[in-house]
Amino acid sequence: MLGLIALVFASGNAALAAGTVLYYEAKPGPYLPPWEDFEILNLGLMFLSAPVAIALAMWAGSRGAPKWLAWTIGLGSFPLMIIGFFAAGAV
Repeated sequence: MLGLIALVFASGNAALAAGTVLYYEAKPGPYLPPWEDFEILNLGLMFLSAPVAIALAMWAGSRGAPKWLAWTIGLGSFPLMIIGFFAAGAV
């Protein structure tokens, strides 16, 4: 059950990141500085939420979830955390 929660949380993070990029690329708006641009702010949120998905995945792996699932979630969330780090750094 904990593995499923980690998978849903990581999938939500990925959907938020993909939806943010697709939305703001399809609807370009006026130029805003990074601290006011909602695309950068939404992607910066990944710096906070991706480590939660990684921690949930590793916790699920230690509690009996399949190891391949825990590692896949962890490795899939790591690039989101890096993107969030750079987006947060731009602010």
